[in-house]
Amino acid sequence: MVLNSAAFVKNILDEIEEYDSLELYLDNDITGRKLTEELMVSSKKCIDKSKLYEGFKDMNEKLMAEVKNDVAKGRQDVFL
Repeated sequence: MVLNSAAFVKNILDEIEEYDSLELYLDNDITGRKLTEELMVSSKKCIDKSKLYEGFKDMNEKLMAEVKNDVAKGRQDVFL
Protein backbone atom coordinates (compact mmCIF):
# COMPACT_ATOMS: atom_id res chain seq x y z
CA MET A 1 0.00 0.00 0.00
CA VAL A 2 1.37 3.40 -0.94
CA LEU A 3 -0.09 6.59 0.47
CA ASN A 4 0.97 9.89 -1.03
CA SER A 5 -0.29 12.04 1.82
CA ALA A 6 -0.30 11.87 5.61
CA ALA A 7 -3.96 12.81 5.41
CA PHE A 8 -4.80 9.33 4.09
CA VAL A 9 -3.37 7.47 7.08
CA LYS A 10 -6.54 7.84 9.13
CA ASN A 11 -8.37 5.95 6.36
CA ILE A 12 -6.18 2.85 6.67
CA LEU A 13 -5.64 2.52 10.41
CA ASP A 14 -8.07 -0.40 10.65
CA GLU A 15 -6.27 -2.22 7.82
CA ILE A 16 -2.74 -2.00 9.23
CA GLU A 17 -2.94 -5.26 11.14
CA GLU A 18 -3.82 -7.16 7.96
CA TYR A 19 -0.21 -6.77 6.77
CA ASP A 20 2.82 -8.74 7.91
CA SER A 21 4.90 -5.56 8.06
CA LEU A 22 4.67 -1.90 7.10
CA GLU A 23 7.69 0.05 5.93
CA LEU A 24 7.34 3.75 6.66
CA TYR A 25 9.05 6.20 4.28
CA LEU A 26 7.51 9.36 5.66
CA ASP A 27 8.88 12.89 5.31
CA ASN A 28 11.62 14.08 7.64
CA ASP A 29 9.54 17.02 8.79
CA ILE A 30 7.43 17.62 11.89
CA THR A 31 4.31 16.00 10.40
CA GLY A 32 6.16 12.97 9.05
CA ARG A 33 8.12 12.33 12.24
CA LYS A 34 4.99 12.70 14.37
CA LEU A 35 3.03 10.34 12.16
CA THR A 36 5.89 7.81 12.15
CA GLU A 37 5.96 7.88 15.93
CA GLU A 38 2.18 7.43 16.16
CA LEU A 39 2.19 4.50 13.73
CA MET A 40 5.13 2.83 15.47
CA VAL A 41 3.23 3.05 18.77
CA SER A 42 -0.02 1.80 17.23
CA SER A 43 1.52 -1.27 15.57
CA LYS A 44 4.66 -3.30 16.13
CA LYS A 45 4.50 -4.20 12.43
CA CYS A 46 5.67 -0.70 11.43
CA ILE A 47 9.31 -0.23 10.45
CA ASP A 48 10.74 3.29 10.21
CA LYS A 49 12.84 3.55 7.03
CA SER A 50 13.58 7.29 7.23
CA LYS A 51 17.24 6.61 8.16
CA LEU A 52 17.76 5.67 4.50
CA TYR A 53 17.30 9.31 3.49
CA GLU A 54 18.53 11.07 6.62
CA GLY A 55 19.56 14.63 5.84
CA PHE A 56 16.91 14.95 3.13
CA LYS A 57 13.24 15.95 3.32
CA ASP A 58 12.09 12.67 1.82
CA MET A 59 13.20 9.71 -0.28
CA ASN A 60 12.50 11.55 -3.52
CA GLU A 61 14.79 14.43 -2.55
CA LYS A 62 17.59 11.95 -1.78
CA LEU A 63 17.13 10.11 -5.06
CA MET A 64 17.11 13.38 -7.01
CA ALA A 65 20.35 14.43 -5.30
CA GLU A 66 21.93 11.09 -6.22
CA VAL A 67 20.90 11.48 -9.86
CA LYS A 68 22.25 15.03 -9.94
CA ASN A 69 25.51 13.80 -8.39
CA ASP A 70 25.80 11.00 -10.95
CA VAL A 71 25.22 13.43 -13.83
CA ALA A 72 27.81 15.82 -12.41
CA LYS A 73 30.30 12.93 -12.32
CA GLY A 74 29.52 12.11 -15.95
CA ARG A 75 27.61 8.94 -15.21
CA GLN A 76 24.57 8.12 -17.23
CA ASP A 77 22.33 5.21 -18.04
CA VAL A 78 23.34 3.18 -21.04
CA PHE A 79 20.70 1.36 -23.02
CA LEU A 80 21.73 -1.40 -25.43
